[in-house]
Amino acid sequence: MDLKEQLRGNFPKTIDKSKPVFSSLIANDKGTAAIQKQLNDLFKYMKEWISTPDVYEQTGVMLDKSIRFFSFLEQFADETETSLKNRFAALFIRNHDTRWGTAFDIKRVFQQYFPHATIYIVENTNKIDDENPELANLIDNGDIETSEALGWSLTNCVADADASFSKGYGILFNNKGGILSQSVEVKSNQAYFLHFFLKGSIKVSVKSNSNKYWDKSTNTWSDTIVYNTFTSEEWNNQSMYFITGNNDSSVIISFEYNGELTYIDYFRLFEKQPYGSFTVIAHFEGNTAVGVFGLAAGDSDPNIETQESTPPQPRYSNYGYYDKSYLSGVPVGFANDIYEDLLDYLRAQGVKAFLEIVVKDYSE
Repeated sequence: MDLKEQLRGNFPKTIDKSKPVFSSLIANDKGTAAIQKQLNDLFKYMKEWISTPDVYEQTGVMLDKSIRFFSFLEQFADETETSLKNRFAALFIRNHDTRWGTAFDIKRVFQQYFPHATIYIVENTNKIDDENPELANLIDNGDIETSEALGWSLTNCVADADASFSKGYGILFNNKGGILSQSVEVKSNQAYFLHFFLKGSIKVSVKSNSNKYWDKSTNTWSDTIVYNTFTSEEWNNQSMYFITGNNDSSVIISFEYNGELTYIDYFRLFEKQPYGSFTVIAHFEGNTAVGVFGLAAGDSDPNIETQESTPPQPRYSNYGYYDKSYLSGVPVGFANDIYEDLLDYLRAQGVKAFLEIVVKDYSE
């Protein structure tokens, strides 16, 4: 017996079920009567709730309630349900990893989120722009923001767009005697971690104000100059630590040419804290993104000002224009909120975790 017959069966046979009032209010053959329609909608709603146990097939209120109950995640303003489900899957599927919480597991999770990025995990870090100067990156101009490479001393090496890992410039080594150096203030008897991205081969020396050199192979200071060598065929993060002496107040960090074409960029120096820490770096290249706009370098329109009503437009086919609007840069603030929230769930308790979205500017 269907709903129409059930509703009609509750009334005596003396009532004409075909009359307009009854058929409009209680039930009719079309299923459009007020009570009949409300009950049909209710049964459909109930059936949806009991027959959609898979959270990844749910939508609307059901999806929101399921995710809040099992994970406490909340949908951000303007966030799509697909993005919300993706964050939820990262917590419970972990890209099908069987061992959770490892650096490899966290890297795989973020590869799921950023399929067009290269993901790096760097340990012993702090927030690169922390409000506390002791926690932030201690190297001045670690991102090589201009071709002048302010804050650095350069000998036989240059800031060049081809050497960029982040933004517009990196340091190119291709000449004998090439040296890049910077003096940094430090505390005595304190551990520090130096990080940088390298493509090629480089010699690194750390000289204290006590005229001693750090040897990473023995983890001691030496009275004679020591070159710590790093090599990488493709862009990758390189790290080393050093521990200052009793009378140390500054160090000179130097990068020296090691016989082959080398690119080096994105320098960070952090004071070691009494807790474990790591940073997830999602690296994008401006000319490799798929399904999105190609972004022009810098933050100003490269259009040339002329007396003509319509200035010339050089190479705009490669740049991010939409409906005559110039697009530049990547607004990562909203993305950072979402993924730092996710990272907070993935990290082990007692370990601090940070996210950096690093974008290399588009170049010809």
